[in-house]
Amino acid sequence: MSNSMGNLLTRYTIPVIIVMKIGVLSYIFLGDKKMFWLGDKAVVAQEAAPEAAPEAEAEPVDGGKRKGFLDDLLNLPKIDSENLKKDEVGRYLTLLERKQSQVENRLQVLKAREDQLKSLEASVDGKLKKLEEEMTFFQQTIQKEKEIQKDRLDKLVEFYQKMDAKKAAPVFEKLDKDLVVSLFNRIPQKQTTTILQLMNPDKSVELSEYYGRIRSAKEYEMLKEINTTLRKEFAECKGMPEKTP
Repeated sequence: MSNSMGNLLTRYTIPVIIVMKIGVLSYIFLGDKKMFWLGDKAVVAQEAAPEAAPEAEAEPVDGGKRKGFLDDLLNLPKIDSENLKKDEVGRYLTLLERKQSQVENRLQVLKAREDQLKSLEASVDGKLKKLEEEMTFFQQTIQKEKEIQKDRLDKLVEFYQKMDAKKAAPVFEKLDKDLVVSLFNRIPQKQTTTILQLMNPDKSVELSEYYGRIRSAKEYEMLKEINTTLRKEFAECKGMPEKTP
């Protein structure tokens, strides 16, 4: 009897100890988050594990809308590190390479756009600089022209101030109206009035009206009164008999 019990213990003790060791090792490696099965369940779990990776690899569609580029890069499939097989590692590495290639392509696109923007910015800066140079040139040219005109006008004013009014009147009739106005602004008012009185009445009226539009309303009224007087005097002169020698 004792020999039979000893044989039974010897027969079943060793397998039980082996199973217990496997259970302890499995618990250590797997932790308390996963259950360990013996028999067919473990086989089923191993066969079902590889199918999870391809499902995770498929990118979910959010309401039928395309996901953003960053979301596509950041959303990587979860890995079952305990049940990961060699072919799954290959697929995962391929996925990483594809996403790395996408990142490199996007960086190239962004670099090209950056270069394009820099080129455009340089072109705009060049055009603005050219416009500033042209504006400076025009301002300097205008200033020089003003100085030249002022110098010429000063000489003309000095010249006509010394000229007798009777001689200056026919000359003023032939001058440009803007120049006449500039001269009238510089020479004494008494001399201006005398020259207008000695000019052809029609021309005197024309210059007076133009001068009035350029000058203030008060001065315009003064010249208008002078013109009215000139018209009356001209009309009276027409009615006078010609002088006989």
